Amino acid sequence: MLLAALCAGLFVLSLLDHAAPGAFDRMVLANRYAADLAEEWQGQPIEELSGLVQIQRERLQDIYFWYFGDDDMEYPFETEEEALAYIADLPGLARAVREHDNDGVYRTYLAHYEALDELQRQISHLDGYSEYLAEIQSRAEIQSQVSIFNQSGSFSSNNLAQTAKDFETILDVEVEFGSSQGIVRWLDFELGDYFHLIAIIAVVLSFLEERRRGLWPAIRTTWGGRGRLGLTRAAILLVGSAAATLLYSVLPFLLSMALHGGWGNLTRSLQSVESFGTCPLRISILEWLVQFFAVKILAGTLIGLLLWCVLGSIANPQFSISVLGVTLAAEYALYTFLPIQSALNGLKYFNIFAYVHTATLYTQYLNVDLFGFAVGIRQLALWGIAVFGILFAAWALLTQSRRRPEGNRDVLSRVSTPVNRALDMIRTRLTIGGWEGYKTLVFQYGVFLLALVYLTSGQLTFFYAASEPIDPWYSDYINDMEGPVDSSTDSYLARARSSAERSGDASQLLSALDRVEDRVEVLRSRAEQEEYAPWIVNDFSYDIVYGPQSASKQRFNGAVAVLLTALLAAPLWAFERQAGVAVMLRSTPRGRGRLLRRKAAMAALLVGFVWGCVYMRELWTFLDWLPNPDTLAASVQNIDALSAFPVTVTLGQYLALLYAVRLLMLIGVAESALTIGLFCPNMRTAYLASAAVLGFPALLAALGAEMFKWVSPVVPAASAELLWGLGSGSFLYLLPWVIWLLIVLASLFACHKKWVR
Repeated sequence: MLLAALCAGLFVLSLLDHAAPGAFDRMVLANRYAADLAEEWQGQPIEELSGLVQIQRERLQDIYFWYFGDDDMEYPFETEEEALAYIADLPGLARAVREHDNDGVYRTYLAHYEALDELQRQISHLDGYSEYLAEIQSRAEIQSQVSIFNQSGSFSSNNLAQTAKDFETILDVEVEFGSSQGIVRWLDFELGDYFHLIAIIAVVLSFLEERRRGLWPAIRTTWGGRGRLGLTRAAILLVGSAAATLLYSVLPFLLSMALHGGWGNLTRSLQSVESFGTCPLRISILEWLVQFFAVKILAGTLIGLLLWCVLGSIANPQFSISVLGVTLAAEYALYTFLPIQSALNGLKYFNIFAYVHTATLYTQYLNVDLFGFAVGIRQLALWGIAVFGILFAAWALLTQSRRRPEGNRDVLSRVSTPVNRALDMIRTRLTIGGWEGYKTLVFQYGVFLLALVYLTSGQLTFFYAASEPIDPWYSDYINDMEGPVDSSTDSYLARARSSAERSGDASQLLSALDRVEDRVEVLRSRAEQEEYAPWIVNDFSYDIVYGPQSASKQRFNGAVAVLLTALLAAPLWAFERQAGVAVMLRSTPRGRGRLLRRKAAMAALLVGFVWGCVYMRELWTFLDWLPNPDTLAASVQNIDALSAFPVTVTLGQYLALLYAVRLLMLIGVAESALTIGLFCPNMRTAYLASAAVLGFPALLAALGAEMFKWVSPVVPAASAELLWGLGSGSFLYLLPWVIWLLIVLASLFACHKKWVR
């Protein structure tokens, strides 16, 4: 249920342009606006819909340009009251205009405009769909007459014939316009598929619990502990897959439909949705949903049976986890990196991850070469569910009923014996710290959590779209002049002024140059007083990633880092308490202080992985985008909002300081989670407690609940807004760091007192 809440939260966040106060309301209003238009336009000729979209676009543009003072246009209203009446059906935009909220007007306008773009994409798909189907048939007929394609019995010939045959069934399908964005955005959310896989793995790993606890021989001696237990577990796997489908597929679907303005007409043909333009099934959207969820349940069960067969056939539970990791890594590599055109592309689509991403079987049309026959990837997968489901079920049940704890050793176990002997030569030489790492990654399944960290952090974005209208001429001049302020700056300004006076846009150019000259004088004066080299730097380049306007995005990314750090560090102590070895460990000298230090070091290493996935990715993205990397050598005080920064450092050094502080704060989060886990009786409780105390308050603060920023480490962990606050000259911004460090020190003291003393 915790994963379901996280999955639903991540899905909602994937719908937002950025995590900031008001973003959710703007998204819902824009979706409602698009859904109302879709309902109003339903039944009208498709070729007329593009014109209706353009009318709506012009209405939004009228309000936007009027509000921001563009006098070069004519508007169908004169006063603010008339403007508000003009957009009375757009409550979000009307409210922002009434309150004179510049940022709100910009972002609400942008959300509604993007909603219209999405409607236009759907209209374009429908408008040319019949021609698209006719082109497929025509292309197949033409290519069948070309010698390279018409060789009898070849895959090329069979592929052409199969493609024409498949699409012939929908040549006369009737596509209808309607609200489809909810389905499209739900299909784009691939994280739900990975949550489904994690749930299946958790169910299968629970089947090995008696082996890990040494209870397998006792259970095996009872009749109910053999075949009967196998049948029960097969049923549990089916129910578990159904529950996972409900939580990680159905729930996001319901959320998506609710947030995108309702259900729309689900009895339309499936091809009415742009994502299914290449799906040759002649069914309605509703019929496809029923089929999809059923296939998702069966696909999850098939994956579980396969993993159960592999893991259940191996006597050593630790070795089985290694095999699981290698199996998943190999399957993911084949699915991700094997080219579609490869002769081995059957391994790409008859693959665990082809079943994980079940929707791709319907949204992507492709035939693969199966012994010379052209077989669609959907048919291949469905046949695989039926045939291999029976085979894997028989394998798993026979293994459960016939496999003995000792004797009839499996091949992999026989292979693992010499491998373990070789590994033991390394493992017996591991220090306390080395074993701590091994236990964290293998026994506590930390490797799967690290994979979750990598996948989750890959969904983060780091740029904040500026809401203030920018003078393009001023911005162009600043970008062109970026660099040290010296004699060449004066020469450039003189040439630019002379050129501007002869231009047709002289008034705008000269006005922009006046602003540039004022800025140059301010930079020179400030640099002379503070004794640093003046540089012209475009503040916008840094503001959209690290500046005050990006505070909400910085908080959100920081909250994700805090939550992931808390989940990674939480079980480090709880594992010993769950295993019942805490008293024994504390009875030895090295099991007290030295073990505590090793666990603290392991928590810091885990933090390094989170920090790299979240913040090093952010830095890489920023440096790759930065228009002029030379500005990293400029003093940080050349940016207006950092003009009072207490230390004279370059922008590059400032970024190094920012990321170092973030690493230090996240280490503090990990040590706090470590302490929380020490007071928990098992790993499950440690996960829940750490998420509740550290993670979720941080997420709530990032989503706009300001009161939670005082009870979570999200602001110190994000750090950017605190450093920006120091740039204004106020040392009060040091206070959150100091408070958080004191909390961390108190946690470490409590941890030391609880474990060592």
